[in-house]
Amino acid sequence: MNPLLGTRTAATAFLAVGLLGGLTACGDDTSPAVADEPSSATPTPTPTPTSTPTPEPAGTVIPDDFPLLDGYPTNNQSEGGDNGRHGPSRELDPLRFAACGSKLPLPEVTDQLRGGWTNPEDYRERQLSTFGSVDAAEAFVGDIEGLYAACSTEDTEDGYTRVNEIVAGSLGDYAFTHVRRYELDGAPAIGLATTTVVRVGRAVLVSATYNEGGGGPDPQQEVTDAAKQGEEAIEALVPQLPA
Repeated sequence: MNPLLGTRTAATAFLAVGLLGGLTACGDDTSPAVADEPSSATPTPTPTPTSTPTPEPAGTVIPDDFPLLDGYPTNNQSEGGDNGRHGPSRELDPLRFAACGSKLPLPEVTDQLRGGWTNPEDYRERQLSTFGSVDAAEAFVGDIEGLYAACSTEDTEDGYTRVNEIVAGSLGDYAFTHVRRYELDGAPAIGLATTTVVRVGRAVLVSATYNEGGGGPDPQQEVTDAAKQGEEAIEALVPQLPA
């Protein structure tokens, strides 16, 4: 079941909606100067104010060859058709975060890459965003964590209950993993969504998966294992983030 489509998928760990534009750069004012009329007296030159563009903070532009999809299966390991890898690209819709009827607004970023892998019952997405300041990156991470922390459970239209849990992380300057599992009539049900969020300086990496995990006899162990696997999947990328 695709976590981005259908009744149960309307509030998986992430939603891909809305298109984010690319970087915009502000240039200098290039309007031509107008010469003064000649005069018998030599006027004292008046300095002409100049506009200096504010440079982007160092290290906030993501390299085109950033290995966002490292560790994902290759296209020939998929079942073909529309399955397999997509991206990395600046043109893909940004990930959105929703829980308990609330959806976070899109943040203002300086650059963003998204890519992923799809196959039947195996959906993976990663997104790397850079911000104009550390404070802005921290705020984005805090908003995501706060959204899920404020929504411990929510009922679906088809009788399931989504259970949202936050697990503290160990990567980068700050990290956490949101694990969403399902219950039916109080018993564990199939379906496991994991979203790992890592901040390094002004950069924020989001790695999200959905599969047919869950449903086992020990839900808390599954949550712990999912969070650990979420960090392990991107551990090698973190030192390469453009902080």
